[in-house]
Amino acid sequence: MTSPREPIRNLIASLLFFFARVAAVVLQLKLVEHFFGAQYAGLNALLNQLAFYVALIELGLAAAAISLLYEPIKSEDRERTSALLFALHRDTSRLMLLALPVIAALIYGYSRSLHTSLPYFVVLATLALTAISGLVTLLSIHYQAYLNASEEIYQVHLVLGAGYLLKTAIGVALAVHLGNYLWLPATVVGVTIGEVLTMRWRFHRSFPHYVARAGRDAFAVIRNRAKYVLFHRVGGLIYYQSDFIILSLVASLALVKDYAQVQYAVAGALGLSSAVFNALTATIARRRLDAGPDARWKQYATILRTTYFLAGCAAIALFFTVPAAVQWFFGGGALPQRDFLLFAMLLFLNIVKQVDDTLITATGTFHVGFWLPLLESTSYALLGIVLARRFGIEGIVTAGICTNLVFAVVAKSEVVARGIFEGSTRRLARTKFTTLLAAAVCVAPIFGMYVAARAIRLGPLGTVGLLNTLTIIYSLAVSWLFLRKSFAERDPRRAAVLKREAA
Repeated sequence: MTSPREPIRNLIASLLFFFARVAAVVLQLKLVEHFFGAQYAGLNALLNQLAFYVALIELGLAAAAISLLYEPIKSEDRERTSALLFALHRDTSRLMLLALPVIAALIYGYSRSLHTSLPYFVVLATLALTAISGLVTLLSIHYQAYLNASEEIYQVHLVLGAGYLLKTAIGVALAVHLGNYLWLPATVVGVTIGEVLTMRWRFHRSFPHYVARAGRDAFAVIRNRAKYVLFHRVGGLIYYQSDFIILSLVASLALVKDYAQVQYAVAGALGLSSAVFNALTATIARRRLDAGPDARWKQYATILRTTYFLAGCAAIALFFTVPAAVQWFFGGGALPQRDFLLFAMLLFLNIVKQVDDTLITATGTFHVGFWLPLLESTSYALLGIVLARRFGIEGIVTAGICTNLVFAVVAKSEVVARGIFEGSTRRLARTKFTTLLAAAVCVAPIFGMYVAARAIRLGPLGTVGLLNTLTIIYSLAVSWLFLRKSFAERDPRRAAVLKREAA
């Protein structure tokens, strides 16, 4: 049985991983542009995006296995746990071998299609090294699956966070010292191998009873759920990783660089919320196993209200402070104010949609409306290509807002209502509306504070630092009140059980 402190460890480690990753990608963009130019900065912005596509090779097997591991790990069924992990590892290894020729063909075609003046060999070698690092990461997929499902994901995040910092520090230093950008993606491969070895050591230390053996039923049950997870995985990857690729194909790498300067701020806030949800998914899943229907509705409303509030604070902070921060850090002219308004709207929608996505993952309800994520991402990609050709950055952000409103706000709510809350569509809609109103009331002081600060005309750095600090303090305090009030244990018998478990 895991310690009651595990959720806190997971949360802290997820936040550290988030900040390490943000620092790494921002510093890479800044330093690569400074030493090698805007074209290389745009190519570097694509590096992390392409790695996510390589990870798609496992076809959703990992997410399916994690959702199946919650129960046997909690009940300490070591034989079943080992069987699921071995099946995941064996199937992923087979898929990697089958995917090699497909990856090679895609890398060749994509490198030929880029709008860039960089040498073809540099582009091709960068994409190839990125693919290799992604394939190496897949070797540790079953280690990560166990640590995730057992509420020990903090170990994964500590390793990966340290890896991001090492990749940036060593890779950029070698590339600048030797005058060759390719040393950066080459370093990524080397550090990734170290990550896999470290993950293997941590896995065997946490689960020394692992036996590399599985029956056919373990393979069958993972594959059966993975075929539904795959739609979610493909849809999520296309939606979240296509913007840079679309701009690189229909515009230029220079525009990718301009877009990345703001998108990294959006991705940073979104990544922060993702880190929180990823850290607490296993905790939510395990708590739902013991909760009744009313308690589950209460948990959902609490998480939803808190997320609406935090998303509103993040969107307001982005709109008022990111323009000055981007101009100060990267230099050059700032984008029009309307662009930051669009980015703020997109950020809000992308954060709030994670509540339903997390609930689907925690309950393993991948089969209900499984085709929606793929339809959403395809619509976004097609609409993004059309609008980006005509409006550039504004077009692709507008495409994201439109697809979110149709699919994440409307369609995903129906999936959660039918698949998780047994058809309670009206109650779900009422819950979302009332929690949105409650969150809006709490967000109003933040909005007023930013408007007042703009009227006072504080200096750019003073505005960004002071207002964001106040926003963080206020948002954390209100979120704690939301969670503490709604998740307070009122049943004395249940409280006594929890106290004994903690002891």
